[in-house]
Amino acid sequence: MHGTARHGTAPHGTARHRTALHGTALHGTAPRDLTLLPGFRSPEPAQSPVPARAAIWLVVLRPAALARTRLPEFIRALDARHRAFTLARHTPDVTTFQALRNQCNGPDSTQREVLVRAIEIDGLFNARAASTTSPWIVRAGSPDALAADGEAALRALGVSLILDLRERAESGQREHGVPVRQVPLYGSEPPVAGRLEDIYETLLRGRGGALAEAVAVLANAERGVLVHCTAGKDRTGLVVALAQLVGGASEADVVADYALSGVEVRSVREPYALAVAAAYPAAQRDEILRLHLDSPPEALEHALAIIRELGGAEAYLRRHGLTDEQVLALRSKAAQAASVRS
Repeated sequence: MHGTARHGTAPHGTARHRTALHGTALHGTAPRDLTLLPGFRSPEPAQSPVPARAAIWLVVLRPAALARTRLPEFIRALDARHRAFTLARHTPDVTTFQALRNQCNGPDSTQREVLVRAIEIDGLFNARAASTTSPWIVRAGSPDALAADGEAALRALGVSLILDLRERAESGQREHGVPVRQVPLYGSEPPVAGRLEDIYETLLRGRGGALAEAVAVLANAERGVLVHCTAGKDRTGLVVALAQLVGGASEADVVADYALSGVEVRSVREPYALAVAAAYPAAQRDEILRLHLDSPPEALEHALAIIRELGGAEAYLRRHGLTDEQVLALRSKAAQAASVRS
């Protein structure tokens, strides 16, 4: 049984991470069937669904953009753009937000909101959720730099629990006001080299109990859960994907969500990854950088193929201990989140 800890404040002087995926700065890179648009931060705190310190950004995809041949192209373009530019910050007004909502939810059936809202909170990076009105899952990289105002922003989003998927030796156990449930996913030291596809397959075939335990935490939570590992893309990616699939999400939407992590992770962890890769022979360095920095759609697609081979997400998790009540809870949480977005 994994214990519950408290998540703590960043040491004095710790740099606070900020989400950097901003739609307006990237608009020109998108294919014709994809639109990146800003969300909003209300000038009146009482009107805003999140506190003033959190900025919300929406990614809107038309269905054609989810085709297998198009999504990787978009992610590569987005990643290249991110490397080349420091993205400007922009806070649109409420009128912009209302226009965006009309576009997302209007009668035009060729366009729909399918991805996620990136969330900017002091002390978090690679943070996003399917909804900013009491989301049931917020996914992110390590929140070890989360300070008091970041904690307040999480609570205002409805987050009442942090699910830490890191090994105990990785975790910075800090005192915070947000309870932490730890479910170490690897069960051993995290890999520093190897292919993403092989690592995902090893987890799915050998760590089903831990994966089911993590998903059960999401099912049992009374309110929203912040799910994280170190980068918020691999362990977090698998746990969130399994929960989303049981909740009724399509594989295309799950892959699209996962694929957004690389841009954010690279902006924060590239110096670390380059240092790790430098210790290995040149022939291995590209794969090591891919492991530490990228979230290529084909990597999660490989994992989804393994999940299908193992009977599908629900059957897989049931086999490893997920209960009927927990399956129903996941479906209910996903349905409630979808009704908020509609």
